[in-house]
Amino acid sequence: MIARMRTPFVSVAVPDQLWEASEQMATGRRLFGLLVGANAGRQLGPVLPNVYIQGRYSYAILKHFAGLNLNRSNLDTELGWMATRRLTLRLLGSWQKTYGGLRAPIDFEGPGTEQFEFHDRVLRASYFRLGGAATYSLNKSFDINVGYDGSVSGLNTLAVDGIAIGLSWRFSRGSSISKFHE
Repeated sequence: MIARMRTPFVSVAVPDQLWEASEQMATGRRLFGLLVGANAGRQLGPVLPNVYIQGRYSYAILKHFAGLNLNRSNLDTELGWMATRRLTLRLLGSWQKTYGGLRAPIDFEGPGTEQFEFHDRVLRASYFRLGGAATYSLNKSFDINVGYDGSVSGLNTLAVDGIAIGLSWRFSRGSSISKFHE
């Protein structure tokens, strides 16, 4: 039997008004929003044993800021292979399209103008990013995660890339899709 999963979701974003953005440190958009979408995934065996694919699509309906429509779509995908009982390798992809907003630097003037002061929150940002990751299970409770993600293309956004290293600790010994944890 091939495992399949489809899960719709609804989320509400309520901004925290206690922090400020300054210079190149934009900590958030401070916009109320409604996020709707779905997660889907499946294992690809018996054709491709120990391989799975999963994705998440979301559409964000954001409060207009300065009369600008800032709604956006996001798609995140993952193709994973459980190479051994302890090692999982993944290819990652992320895509975003913002349907309104300002184009940089065409739609706003330089430092000191009102548009420049809030431009990080209202850019018509679109991007495509690719990456890869590996997870190694030390035992039934602890995993080490290492990943890389980088921009392939983008408009009105920064080109980003970076390495992430993390440790996961499971508190429950409940169900898991990994053979190692059965």
